[in-house]
Amino acid sequence: MYDLFHPARDSRASLAADRRPARPKPRLRSCWARATKLYQQGDVGGALEKFNAAYAAYPSPKLMFNIGQANRDLSRPVEAIEAFQRFLAEATDASPRRLRMRTSR
Repeated sequence: MYDLFHPARDSRASLAADRRPARPKPRLRSCWARATKLYQQGDVGGALEKFNAAYAAYPSPKLMFNIGQANRDLSRPVEAIEAFQRFLAEATDASPRRLRMRTSR
């Protein structure tokens, strides 16, 4: 999962590279935190719903990675591939090495 609030944990990129405000809106923070917790608890469907809500509030390409992971875990390969392709097209600052490590889990 990409951590939008602590980018140094996930990549060398900053939120500024997303061309978004440095301070995410409260709704994004709430949706993202809930989605991450649901994902970690195994409620991938609930997490996907919250990741989509977070993306609606703050369309960061890094959220597309999380959406792709959730779709992959829900055996939705077409949706997963579409989300990963959007992520790769839009998140030009993503580290290919980190991506390989994350997707191989």
